[in-house]
Amino acid sequence: MNLITCKEDCLYQKEGYCKLNVAAPISSVKVNGCNYYKKRCKSTKKSQENINYN
Repeated sequence: MNLITCKEDCLYQKEGYCKLNVAAPISSVKVNGCNYYKKRCKSTKKSQENINYN
């Protein structure tokens, strides 16, 4: 298990860590060295609930 700290407003960030554990499309925006950054949608929390955080 990798513990990658993350403080960005990213869809995959939870409790200060990156919870991305499956292959995801590389984003066009590289933030702090992360190619998988995806801005979290603040209008809904449903999208975050659908992510597999194992």
